[in-house]
Amino acid sequence: MSSRQVGIFIGCSVAFISLVGSLMIIIAVATSKQNRENTQQRILAIMSTSDFLFAAAFILTFAIPHHGRKSQDVVCEVKGFIFMLFGTITNLYNASLATYYLLTIRYNYGNRKMKTVENWFHIPPIVFGLLYTIIGAGVNVINPMKQDETSICAIVPDESLDPSDPLYKLGFYLAMISPLVYIVVLLFNFVCYVLIYKHVKMTEQRSARFSMVIRTNPNSMNELLQTTRKVATQCKFFFLAFLVPWLLSLLEMALLASNVDVPTWLNTLALILLPSAGFFNTIVYFRLRYTRLSEENPERKGISIVLDIVFNILFPCYQRRDLFRAESLEDNFDLEPEICNTSPLDNETPVTSHMFPISTHYNAEDQGIGEGRFRSNSTHTDERWKQLRASGVKVIRKQSSTFETTDIESRRDTTTRLDESIEEEESTRNIS
Repeated sequence: MSSRQVGIFIGCSVAFISLVGSLMIIIAVATSKQNRENTQQRILAIMSTSDFLFAAAFILTFAIPHHGRKSQDVVCEVKGFIFMLFGTITNLYNASLATYYLLTIRYNYGNRKMKTVENWFHIPPIVFGLLYTIIGAGVNVINPMKQDETSICAIVPDESLDPSDPLYKLGFYLAMISPLVYIVVLLFNFVCYVLIYKHVKMTEQRSARFSMVIRTNPNSMNELLQTTRKVATQCKFFFLAFLVPWLLSLLEMALLASNVDVPTWLNTLALILLPSAGFFNTIVYFRLRYTRLSEENPERKGISIVLDIVFNILFPCYQRRDLFRAESLEDNFDLEPEICNTSPLDNETPVTSHMFPISTHYNAEDQGIGEGRFRSNSTHTDERWKQLRASGVKVIRKQSSTFETTDIESRRDTTTRLDESIEEEESTRNIS
């Protein structure tokens, strides 16, 4: 067997595994009410559907050879249409997923607020993917990438045409859109991850400063940091799952566009990794479930838990031993933890500082968007009202022992202003 035949065999095997993995994600989301109501789960479900069809088109490319004149081969056009459509949609949905994590971690969007912008996660990828492939099929530029019957069909110029032919030029320009989309999405995801990484570091520093000024529950503070890191880690792994499959293919397309011979090893590796996105996404998606089951069943080996997860998703009527008992099949098994609901400021955490001579309580409301109540055990004086207004918080009198605050910015910014006010007061006290 030649190296290309080996690459085709391994690539089709990887594509089949990706197909099964994508199907598992779709089933996990579709069969859980809480998963269906979660924005991130819906994004992953549609992205996995695209991965599923992309892997199927990859397998069909080599299972059903195409014949005849390239520009008139209906089989090649159908396979190329599916291949390019869902490849483009998958890439753009990775940008939607990165945007979701950025809004969740950095801008503190809860699930309710996220639903107001969710349509923009779905409409651009689907509309752009359809327009791109329909235009490519309409102008007849879906052709094999190489002169053989087992080559992948995609939007590329017809090599039988003269380079000066307008149709050849049109095919060349349309072919450049696909790698350009990948590069733009890659840079966008990288920027999102950098912003998330910086925010996590700032959260750690702010929490350390916050714990020195405000007496709070250390367990709640640790829970916030651990939850933020856990969600950020999921974001990082999904970014890598997007980066790995397409990077070598992008390099191969760049060499082809430059009329440089592609090394055999590069072509083989690119062929193997191209359909692997669904496989990597499956590993990242079920990582939370695997970790949880490993903690609940320390006596079980890793491969045994993996098999239990696969059988439980694909064959729910078949239960391997007692690992998946009926009471442990929870709806939120694959949901990421909510950052907003684990803040140390939630649940009326006691707060004491130089600004408030008496012990007060803060109770955050819906998803931590900056609304809450301070409750006190005694009547607040006018001086304390002035101190609150000076800290940039809008105060509305409600009762003698209860008043409501509405912050324009997020709850985190309120904490920063309180810390700054305390530092200014301490410096003034030291000077005097």
